[in-house]
Amino acid sequence: MRGVGSVQAADCIIDIVEPTGADTFVVMQLGGKSVTARLHSETTARPGKTQRLAFDLGKVSYFAPDTGLRLN
Repeated sequence: MRGVGSVQAADCIIDIVEPTGADTFVVMQLGGKSVTARLHSETTARPGKTQRLAFDLGKVSYFAPDTGLRLN
């Protein structure tokens, strides 16, 4: 990942794209891990494609893999 401050960018391999109205949830591979992101409904993300995405790390939520509970 590259970036400035709390915003980072990375090339991600898109696995699943799920439109939900105003938002689209995308499951992708990032650094060997499966990550879910909420994107605008107008996203051009498509399964099987690589897309460069920017992440605001100040808005990231983390969850415990064993319990699914959100970490503070």
